[in-house]
Amino acid sequence: MKWSKFNYLYFSKKHNLQLLYNSLSNVFINIDKYLTFKLLQEFRNRQDDSIFENHLNLYKELQQSKIIVESDEAEILKIKYQVLANRYSANTVALTVLPTLSCNFRCPYCFVSENGQEFMTTSSCQIVLKHISNLSNNNKKTLLNLTWMGGEPLLNFAIIKEMTTSIKKMAEIDLKAHLVTNGYLMDKEKILLFKDLNIVLTQVTIDGIGEQHNKTRIHKADSNSFDKIISNLDVFFKIYNKKNDPAINVRINLEKQSNYISKFLTTFDYLHKRYPHDNLYITPGFIEDIKGNGKNIECEFDRNEMVKFFLEVKKRGINIPIYPKNKIYECAVRSYGDFVIGPKGELYSCWEHIGYDDSIIGHLNEDGEPIITNELKFLRYLTDADYLDDKQCLECFFFPICVGGCPEKRIRNKHCNACFDVCVLQKENIEEILDFQYEIKK
Repeated sequence: MKWSKFNYLYFSKKHNLQLLYNSLSNVFINIDKYLTFKLLQEFRNRQDDSIFENHLNLYKELQQSKIIVESDEAEILKIKYQVLANRYSANTVALTVLPTLSCNFRCPYCFVSENGQEFMTTSSCQIVLKHISNLSNNNKKTLLNLTWMGGEPLLNFAIIKEMTTSIKKMAEIDLKAHLVTNGYLMDKEKILLFKDLNIVLTQVTIDGIGEQHNKTRIHKADSNSFDKIISNLDVFFKIYNKKNDPAINVRINLEKQSNYISKFLTTFDYLHKRYPHDNLYITPGFIEDIKGNGKNIECEFDRNEMVKFFLEVKKRGINIPIYPKNKIYECAVRSYGDFVIGPKGELYSCWEHIGYDDSIIGHLNEDGEPIITNELKFLRYLTDADYLDDKQCLECFFFPICVGGCPEKRIRNKHCNACFDVCVLQKENIEEILDFQYEIKK
């Protein structure tokens, strides 16, 4: 056995003790006991199992925690196998369906191109349903993670109802739906149907309180979209307010130029007091220059700024997870069959391509089969600039808790002379993050 390369042993000045974090197992322990620390230090230097011959229980615990391993290479290969198995699994499929590209808002930072006023028709809906019906894997149950997006998907709510009703009749498909909406059209009539439509989570964006929100969440006809959205959320939480009910995730978009910490805290407090329910989630959204090249440092948050934000809000008692997690699930871009499907049955690889004709990779034919017309773009997003083939990634201590970052950014770094930072957030200030976690655990 050997000392794992994925161990991070450090002396915490804040807590005045030795702490050890392992990114393979996500174990984080205090090893300040003199004997434990002495044995680990000796093993780290000598790599000799006999050191533990009188401490077999400790030896077993260290193996289970992957603090000592047979081979670092074997552990890396296990992760690669798990990631690849998930990529090519037919048991779980993620589809994003766009009932329309049209929107009732004109938010200045939106990455979606509103390309015309195209709405999905019943005939296009039937083609998508054929595609979904074809997903069943040898009569085994297929989990379909379906995201409704746009444009504003609730502008074509009839298609959402029509498609969902048909999917639920497919015995081989297990449907779990998510909805991304601006919330303006989320009235009581629609909300009452969410549970029947298998919508387990709805994302709504709130950009601050009152006028602060209205300045960036700009409705095309209503200058006060904030009050309307809050009124709709009031209705939602009167109907659904239990832990296992359909949930709301409020995304609070943050711009680097503004007093973003204060904005987040104020909005968080407002929402949390108004809706003190277990099915409300509140998350920050760091606005990016999606169509840029990663060099717009004046507008974009770097890792250090994001970590400082998370630590600051945690100090205020807001529990937004920043402690690392082991990850084997990646962006759907990497999985064959996980498409973004437009209103006419056009196919995209990535959400960030929605509405851009030059980013269409194909279409669904009348039998619901995907016909790929831009093979190079399609295959690039499946296989190119892969972190599993990146030597720097494979050697990195953070490899087990990172899935290589955004594939779209990795590909643009390689082919478009971009310089996006794709590394995991915890790579910056890891000791500060771990110190904070230790404080929570005490």
